[in-house]
Amino acid sequence: MLFRRAPTNLHDFQFRIIFLSIVLLCAVLISCGTDDPGPPKSGTERLVGPEGGMLEITDPDHSLFGAAINVPANALTENTLLSIQTSNHPEETPPDTFPAGAAISFLPDGTLFNQAVTISLPYQDMDNDGYIDGTAIPENQVSAMVFNRQSNLWQDIRVTGLDTEKNILQIRTTHFTDYEAILYLTEKCESLDPLIQAGPFYFTLYFDFRSSSNIYKASVSDVGADLNAGNATLIDNESAVITEENFQDMFAQVVDATKWAWTWEIVTELTDLVNKVGLADEEIETTVRAISPKNIEFTWNFDYHQMAPYEMLVVKFYGTTDTVCTLLDRTPISPTNLTIEQATDTGIRISWDEIVNIFGTIQYNLYISEDNGATFRLVSRNNTATGIATGLAPLTSYSFQVTTVYDNGLESDFSSILTGSTIAANIPPSSPSNLAASSVTNQSIVLTWDNSVDDDGTILNYIVYISSDDETYSIYSTVTSNSANITGLPSQTTYFFKISAVDNQGESSSQSDAISVTTL
Repeated sequence: MLFRRAPTNLHDFQFRIIFLSIVLLCAVLISCGTDDPGPPKSGTERLVGPEGGMLEITDPDHSLFGAAINVPANALTENTLLSIQTSNHPEETPPDTFPAGAAISFLPDGTLFNQAVTISLPYQDMDNDGYIDGTAIPENQVSAMVFNRQSNLWQDIRVTGLDTEKNILQIRTTHFTDYEAILYLTEKCESLDPLIQAGPFYFTLYFDFRSSSNIYKASVSDVGADLNAGNATLIDNESAVITEENFQDMFAQVVDATKWAWTWEIVTELTDLVNKVGLADEEIETTVRAISPKNIEFTWNFDYHQMAPYEMLVVKFYGTTDTVCTLLDRTPISPTNLTIEQATDTGIRISWDEIVNIFGTIQYNLYISEDNGATFRLVSRNNTATGIATGLAPLTSYSFQVTTVYDNGLESDFSSILTGSTIAANIPPSSPSNLAASSVTNQSIVLTWDNSVDDDGTILNYIVYISSDDETYSIYSTVTSNSANITGLPSQTTYFFKISAVDNQGESSSQSDAISVTTL
């Protein structure tokens, strides 16, 4: 028995060795493949390399559902762990904006891409009525903001795509920071005297005996306009919702929750329902309220299922308001028509068309790029429509962009790019030579010298310096020729003179050698 079992044990041992080898090989293969980013996956981070890839949050329960990064090939030069997170940036959204979605950080912050990547930002339209939740603003007016770490301001950025089915907007960018879907608006309200009134309108609840059994419907009409709105949806036994499609003319006057503050007065007019619903006329309670910019909800305090055919409940209502609030578009406007006014060897002066902000003051931010527009840095803040970039290198090309900054801290999108170059460094003129004195009298001297030479321009003038001790010199005069008359001097007094040349760029030569002259 012992002899017969030995081969079995050997077989088992060999099988275990083979099994362990396979497991080890699989582990090696898996570990070797960890640098491969793999297919797109749901989540908040993903390793993306030069081949490109996409990170998208596809979990409907995630607070950033729909946020995505689409990185094209060659936008990155090395594998980078990209991440999408809720922003914890301390800077609050500026005034005159209404958040249409969450502020989102795309990480690593400051990541630069060789090509533009596409970022998807979700915006809020939970009921899919085509309007940003909480406003009467259509979703096609949604904008986007980016946090500009150069200016430390939230900046407008152009929307490149809008998916109204998925409630997603898209932008293109070459760097990572914080982004947010936004509405640029501010509300200004005025008190009215007298009140504005619209209506009356009539809400009718009835049993439609022509339809299938137990189908109850409601309608709204404006007797004055002879409107019959048709059927509304009965949510339950105690409410109905009327949508814009049922009576658009009425909504144009009444239901714009963002612009109008309405109070409702309701009068119920019953047919013979007291025996059916168990309530007298004065006991019927009906309310009307705007539940969204384009929907009105009617509620009542009885069970309409007790109604018989031909019986109706008619609610007459109208709206009044003593306040009208107007929405003002505060989208910052980008400067246009950038022009180079002057270029020197170390600076460039730029101008642009002035922006008029009827709500307040305007400031302009001038940005410069030294890498053909790949990255820009803030170089100056300006109160007028001009800016100067200084400290530049001669004969070098630079790119410029300008933004406007409103008084509420909103910064516009970048202007178009303007490219300009500094000129060659100015060569100063040569120093005047052969300075000599002639026609010396007791009160005057005539000075002459050889003309200076300016290799890259012309000689504008010469400056004559005078001194009584050959140490401290002051300017005596400026002349345009190579001679000068020195007059009004005391007799028998020694003076020292030097000359310098000035070119058409305003640069002076070194001073000539000094000469001394004594009056007679």
